[in-house]
Amino acid sequence: KTAEIQNEYKFVEAVDTDETSVKYRERYNQLKEINADFKGWIVFESGLIDLPFVQYSDNDYYLNRDIYQKKSTHGTVFQDYLQSLDDKNITLYGHYVYNNPALMFTPLATLTDQTNYDANKCFYLYLENTVRKYEVVAVVKYIDTDFPIYQVGNLNEEEFNQYKEYIDINQVYDTGVEINYEDSLISLQTCVRNEKDTRWLVVGKLISEENVE
Repeated sequence: KTAEIQNEYKFVEAVDTDETSVKYRERYNQLKEINADFKGWIVFESGLIDLPFVQYSDNDYYLNRDIYQKKSTHGTVFQDYLQSLDDKNITLYGHYVYNNPALMFTPLATLTDQTNYDANKCFYLYLENTVRKYEVVAVVKYIDTDFPIYQVGNLNEEEFNQYKEYIDINQVYDTGVEINYEDSLISLQTCVRNEKDTRWLVVGKLISEENVE
């Protein structure tokens, strides 16, 4: 069922012309009608991930509900409930699915191998009125006992520097992409296979933003 939903609600590509802009608006409105919690899509340029995401009033509801709000062990990708899309840092959560490497945020594990970085380093958020392009800064193994600063939306400069230091220390490899306090970040979080107390964080920085008519 999850695979069917993922295939059905993949993003419709291209928004450069009047015709495709209409498609974009129709597609966005379609999902908004299905679920008022729908916020947009996260889409990797490579096609690694192409999923709608939602936001609710807590971080538990969509752990076990699909886009139709029906029970599902695979859940739906969702934004942290304490964050706004205008925050300095956005966090999206998605399940790691043990028996299907194509579902939800499971493909993020591909990025732990540096040889896959260049092919998968750019991704987009397709939102109601804007398209944001991000570049992957780092793949980080996060330990549950550490303070989850990646969940803080409005990072002040001290918090930003703490997060940057954590990234530098815990990144799996050096991508060569630098960040500073002027950057807006996104953190994609999923579980680590067979490791109960750790998480993968794929951290990206905003590199461009365009309006959608």
